[in-house]
Amino acid sequence: MKFINGAEVFSSGNEKLGNIERVVLHPETNEVSHLVVSKGFIFKTDKVIPIEWVDKASEDKVILKKSETAYEDLPDFEESLFLPIDWTQPKRQYVRSAYWYPSYPFWGRTGTAFVQYPAHYVTQKMRNIPADSVALEEGAKVYSRDEEDLGDVEEVLVNEEHHTATHIIVSSGLLDKTQKMIPTFWIKSVNEDGLYLSIDEELYENLPEYQPADA
Repeated sequence: MKFINGAEVFSSGNEKLGNIERVVLHPETNEVSHLVVSKGFIFKTDKVIPIEWVDKASEDKVILKKSETAYEDLPDFEESLFLPIDWTQPKRQYVRSAYWYPSYPFWGRTGTAFVQYPAHYVTQKMRNIPADSVALEEGAKVYSRDEEDLGDVEEVLVNEEHHTATHIIVSSGLLDKTQKMIPTFWIKSVNEDGLYLSIDEELYENLPEYQPADA
């Protein structure tokens, strides 16, 4: 099963729901739990799709087991929470008030100034994905052990039975594009901006070029 950056996602009734934007995986177990589907004609915001809902996945198309009506109650990828400020904390966040001081002298002139009051609420972003997992964006940078830029994540290969990522396909170059297949046990660390391998650039460059089975 392949998940490719920008692949189109369709419902069981063949309605287009959007495009794959991220793959959610656990950095230690490589278990893929969800897909993040970007905005489409039906979704007004990015949605988090459970991996169990995937029926088929090919190079450029993912078909789900559910109809589009099943997605109306799915959580958004990002959700804004408005949290009250703890007034006992010494550090407060401030917002500009609509109230003004009367005119006051300033360097021989008169003027007005804002009064700043502590905000009653602050906005916090929450991502609706499992704890300790990472929403790895396909197209994220891949770095060697010696911190050399090796390319970008183009595909994530997933074991259909266990829903674990087994390999990533790294792509580099614009005109003369090359691809390398990297086993996930070579991944040293991963975050949403990219991942770091446990091998150096020399070993990576000596890997054979990736040839898809259906090429």
